[in-house]
Amino acid sequence: MKWRMILSFALALDCVGCIAYRDVGDATDTYRSAPLCCTSFEAMTFDNLKIGSTNFSLDEKSLAFAFPSPEGKSYFKAFALPITGSGSITVRSTVFSDGYPSKGFALFFPELTLLDQNKRMIASVDWVNDHILHKGEFSGPAYVQTKVDLSSYPSARFVIVHTNATRIGTMQDLQSSYNATVSGPPYFATVDAGGTSPAPAVSSPIGPSSLVIEVDR
Repeated sequence: MKWRMILSFALALDCVGCIAYRDVGDATDTYRSAPLCCTSFEAMTFDNLKIGSTNFSLDEKSLAFAFPSPEGKSYFKAFALPITGSGSITVRSTVFSDGYPSKGFALFFPELTLLDQNKRMIASVDWVNDHILHKGEFSGPAYVQTKVDLSSYPSARFVIVHTNATRIGTMQDLQSSYNATVSGPPYFATVDAGGTSPAPAVSSPIGPSSLVIEVDR
């Protein structure tokens, strides 16, 4: 039986193409002083991923954990996988505006840490494996993604979504197959067809988001 899972990490929006805004500097100050929830993966709370849709947010109210070096402290969400050994997981994180008025693009750059049945770390997969700003679907905001082929990690039983602390507050240069700009208010991710354009974005510790799972049998 072949399964395919797509975890879509997308910002909650009020209009098609309209992007949310948060001040990354303020969010980073709060993040720096956030207490840690626990000191081990075993002490984390894991929600069961269900076939269908699961929504959550990562913000100042989320739990924080100090991931093994070099990842460092990050807000996170932990899940138990509904399937193992086959298929793929793709986490998508959509762009939002850094502040109001906008100072530019901001993104929560997703990283996935996989654990075995004893909650021992197997691997961490970073967004830099892709490093591309993708065009949003149906005129929605652009996004970055992190993808894991579960067949490469047959012992994976749990997945944790977080980010790399060493990049928070720094500018990340992405490549896009189109020209992307932030305009506003109400802040739209403007996409022009053709060409290749660098799309720098500040790495954010937060990302108001929803997690969507699609499963193909």
